[in-house]
Amino acid sequence: MGSYLVGPLHFKGPCKSAMAVEYSMGKDLRHDLTMNAPRNGVARFSRCFVKNAKIKSISSIDSKLFHIHIFSSENFDIESVTISAPGDSPNTDGIHVADSTNVTITNATIGTGDDCISIRPGNSNLNISNVHCGPGHGISVGSLGKNSGETDVVGLTVRNCTLNDTTNGLRIKTWQSSPSRLKAAQFTYQDITMNNVYNPIIIDQEYCPYISCAGKDPSRVQIYDIKFTNVKGTSSSAEAIKFICSSSFPCQGVVLNDIDLRYTGDATGNKTTTSTCANVRGKSNGNVKPNPCI
Repeated sequence: MGSYLVGPLHFKGPCKSAMAVEYSMGKDLRHDLTMNAPRNGVARFSRCFVKNAKIKSISSIDSKLFHIHIFSSENFDIESVTISAPGDSPNTDGIHVADSTNVTITNATIGTGDDCISIRPGNSNLNISNVHCGPGHGISVGSLGKNSGETDVVGLTVRNCTLNDTTNGLRIKTWQSSPSRLKAAQFTYQDITMNNVYNPIIIDQEYCPYISCAGKDPSRVQIYDIKFTNVKGTSSSAEAIKFICSSSFPCQGVVLNDIDLRYTGDATGNKTTTSTCANVRGKSNGNVKPNPCI
């Protein structure tokens, strides 16, 4: 036990008892990192994992790639973190979560050149609240369906978040020609504010950044039970809501409740806001602007 001046740290298990590491930067600015592991916890699983952990009150600046990567973890809390990278920096995701369950992200300020939060395959029961995102690519589920052996994403709640000047707001993206079938289901987005967001609400099941993807088979990722409630603010494009779902596995149970998204307008003064739907089944309730296509 003691205080040490260190460089980059690599924590490697198995851990035999609870562990706590406190990271300090001067007497006025203190960052805490706490990790807890149960006795013999790793031995009961075929691969290492992190269980019952917390990251709180730290800042990550100009990371080369992902700032925080949560993988194969359970009961992981991230609270009061600040993440920043230039808006044009590639692949600098803020918080990246994969193959994990019971992950909570609260009170975070994230501005990067990629997703503020990216949610990849194999996740369940994720809760995100009070996140301020921008610049960046928004809060994204996916991409899903690129590789064989991927597993479902089930149970996501995003509440009380603000997105400023991002390319996307709330996004779900899946690849065409998925090698295996999986699902993305039981998502709730509620009380979200958009400020000058290019794609405020988007489901894209024709995702592919390569020209070679043109004409491929439809996505085999089934998206269902997705609810958007009280999403308000401004869109920097006319198309504020875009649902492009798979023709083989149409989106099911997509619900819009009390949506108010307004186009900031183009050089001609046009401020007409639109929505687009393809292969999606659902309903709209309350006051929904732009006029819904479901």
